[in-house]
Amino acid sequence: MLATAKWRRLPEFLIIGAQKSGTTSLFHYLTEHQTVLKNPLRHKEIYFFNKKYEKGIQYYRHYFPLKWSRGEVGEATTTYLHDDHTALRVHAHIPDVKLIVILRDPCERAISHYYHQVVRGRETRSLEEAFSASILHRYEAGIQKDGWSYGYLFNGDYGRHLEEWLKYFDRAQLYVGKAENMFSEPQLEFDRICDFLEIERQQMDCFSVQNQGGKKAHDPEVVLRLREFYQPKVMHLKSLGLEDLDWEYYE
Repeated sequence: MLATAKWRRLPEFLIIGAQKSGTTSLFHYLTEHQTVLKNPLRHKEIYFFNKKYEKGIQYYRHYFPLKWSRGEVGEATTTYLHDDHTALRVHAHIPDVKLIVILRDPCERAISHYYHQVVRGRETRSLEEAFSASILHRYEAGIQKDGWSYGYLFNGDYGRHLEEWLKYFDRAQLYVGKAENMFSEPQLEFDRICDFLEIERQQMDCFSVQNQGGKKAHDPEVVLRLREFYQPKVMHLKSLGLEDLDWEYYE
């Protein structure tokens, strides 16, 4: 399809994050909408703006439908949210794009991310070792800059990441929802997102959960430690005009 890339569209919307927050399910629901087009290569995560940017914008176009096709087009790459360069790059090519962010309680997100790596054989430490007081201290001190634990913690520092996106995009271009709403009231949350995208609300027959991780035991001490760690970061997030992200443990 590279040969036809110049005749292909760029997306009207991007789901940019967060990882482990129901974004796979949301993208599936949207592609079931009667006015949203599936991209021809059936990719959800393209990673163009953070991992494949050197391939050029024509390469990116080849993932999408032809310009004369009717309907909305989007993609969902959840690592866009926390990448240092992505916001600027997106703005350079699709400045009018609508951005969707679904955020989950950052403590729950971090633990889910940990188990995601355990299942894939990439993480061999215990939950306690991955989120020890020492590791949290090193993160706060700016010492630990890499490793799986850094990613678990960094990816949930939502205010830090959204501040970067808001340098380039108007607040009106950004929909920020709670994963917990998607889990508990999927039709209501889906309706809100349809309104944001200015497409007709559509009653879904089934909100099947995509890419769901299994239930895992949580260590109460680790949970408490992570909630204390994230408390000021959630306050920072709310200061950006996102007061309704009111996970009860961070008041």
